[in-house]
Amino acid sequence: MTTELLHVEVLDAIGGDIVSGTHPSGSVLTLEQLQVRYGASRGIVRECMRVLETMGMLVSRRRVGLVVQDPSLWAVFDSRIIRWRLAGPGRHRQLATLTELRLGVEPVAARLAALRASDDERDDLRAATAMIGAYVDADGEERHLEADVRFHTLLLRASKNDMYASLADVIAETLSSRRRQRPVSADDRRQAFALHELVMRAVIARDGDAAELAMHDLLTEVRSAIEAPAPDGQVVVDSTPLAGGGR
Repeated sequence: MTTELLHVEVLDAIGGDIVSGTHPSGSVLTLEQLQVRYGASRGIVRECMRVLETMGMLVSRRRVGLVVQDPSLWAVFDSRIIRWRLAGPGRHRQLATLTELRLGVEPVAARLAALRASDDERDDLRAATAMIGAYVDADGEERHLEADVRFHTLLLRASKNDMYASLADVIAETLSSRRRQRPVSADDRRQAFALHELVMRAVIARDGDAAELAMHDLLTEVRSAIEAPAPDGQVVVDSTPLAGGGR
């Protein structure tokens, strides 16, 4: 394994353990302890600690060591933290939080894209939607995800709002992490395609109202799936199929 791959593997292991509570807030970590636990060299561990410090997950305190920070201090928009949270025990809350964020952003971004997108961007959106449709029934989960990510990224960037565009990686990681957690059925992909097509057609027609409404409807269905109660009345996510093909 190359040094770069080992670094990523160790970083994912430590970050995932912090997110899961294996290293809870306030706990003190040392390089020696981490070397033994994760079987990595001092140099690799030191570099991982530096990265985690930049993410707000750790703080170095003189004569104390590396202290795990409270989650309120973490860089919550960092795609790696999102990935670790969606893979950990707090995935339910994280998924709900991300969906609430998307509901607050993507419908308005779709409206702005309908009004501001260039002709080339409209063509790209049409092509991304066609690719989503092409892999509805085919055995092409990865290509379907690729098209889904491209669709949402295009809309955010076509809004011509830098703040919205900066969330492209956050939403891409959300879509990708959900797919890693649970495969998407062909039925879900078909339903997702119909909703994405409505958004695309509204953007192509330069109809801001229709684009905003269609994107809101798409994400409302995602939220409904997340909040669907189990038979005993408890809200669950893990056992809920991925409605809408990831969306």
